[in-house]
Amino acid sequence: MRKKAGKKDSSGALAFAPVGLSLLAAHVQSLWLAAATGFLIFIFVAVVPYCRKRESLWVFLLIGAASIPINLFILGKYDLWIYLTASGEKHGIVYYMSLIEYTLLLSSIEEIIGGLIARLIWKRQYKLVIPVEEDI
Repeated sequence: MRKKAGKKDSSGALAFAPVGLSLLAAHVQSLWLAAATGFLIFIFVAVVPYCRKRESLWVFLLIGAASIPINLFILGKYDLWIYLTASGEKHGIVYYMSLIEYTLLLSSIEEIIGGLIARLIWKRQYKLVIPVEEDI
């Protein structure tokens, strides 16, 4: 059987572009590429057709995936958070647990801010319905 020859949508592969750029930014330790990742997320959501009317959701998901490597790079390189830990030791279990904790905290803050910005840019979106079963 032959497949229908038609127009193929290759925009699904573009979803990995912001995540790939964030991995590259963390690898080469570039703050400029980290900032470009944020802009690329919003450009991607604005351009790709299957993100229409669900822009807040896509911004939330892409920031969640792209911010982890960048936050690990920033927190690991600059040690801005090391004074907030209970012990001042470096490279112990408390150090790595605190690094993961602050990375997830920063990622959550960035997701919330990104979602608010997306809502300000794209006002008309589908309502996200989360089914909840009521306890009787």
